[in-house]
Amino acid sequence: STSLSSLSSWIPICDKSKLKENLQKDYPTFDFSDEKLLNQGLCLLHDWGECVYFSQPESLSNLIVVDPKFLTKGILADLFKSESNIASKRENGIIKHSDLSLIWTQFKESSFYFSNFIEILGEFGVCFVVNQDKGKPFNDQKSIIPSLLPNKSIHDKEFEKKWPRTKSYDQPIELERIFKFNPIVPDELVSRLLVLIHPLIQDELVWKNDVVIFNEGENIQSYIRVEHQLSRFIITIRGPKHQKCLEFLKWIRSQFDQVIEK
Repeated sequence: STSLSSLSSWIPICDKSKLKENLQKDYPTFDFSDEKLLNQGLCLLHDWGECVYFSQPESLSNLIVVDPKFLTKGILADLFKSESNIASKRENGIIKHSDLSLIWTQFKESSFYFSNFIEILGEFGVCFVVNQDKGKPFNDQKSIIPSLLPNKSIHDKEFEKKWPRTKSYDQPIELERIFKFNPIVPDELVSRLLVLIHPLIQDELVWKNDVVIFNEGENIQSYIRVEHQLSRFIITIRGPKHQKCLEFLKWIRSQFDQVIEK
């Protein structure tokens, strides 16, 4: 904790090698070369709210946010500012990475961290990179902030094309399940779920409370929608085989369990 505090006075983010160096200075009789023990210690500090650290994905495993307030009062606060010039950059819940320097102006000198900021926010269920943009240079990418997405219109042509009112011949099986919440469905749970399942989102068919996902290998689709007034999710699954649809439903349920546990 002492070493984390001393680091946070001059920079909010450091890598593990810098942390080891500081720890070794503070506690010269200890050996901090054991990577597994160091990771366990950092995960514990993360759980205690002393820092922000993720052992996975690998791209984040070497970074430590030594002051958690930096995320809430800096990164998130700036991203959700109500000023019109900032709000216009995240219109309809989509933000261009090339505009991040106009939003995180106080961190311009550390703009090389912007990709890490987006990844960290993804781990907290705030946003995700558009599937079609993955592999492009960071500044050419866009991210989606689910909580700021518009609601689905009643007659969305693209939705009706991908999710017709009746089952198709190659997806003759249809299952429907209702997940009920008491007393309400929290907005942050919807956002975290959409971030978690976003790799399967079909053709960007995602709105604030609706999403279509597609398992291409099994030719199975699912339409998930939230009915806040009834505190429930409705999950509809279509596919060629009943057993495969049940397996996909089980997978969806596991994603719900994962976001609820966080």
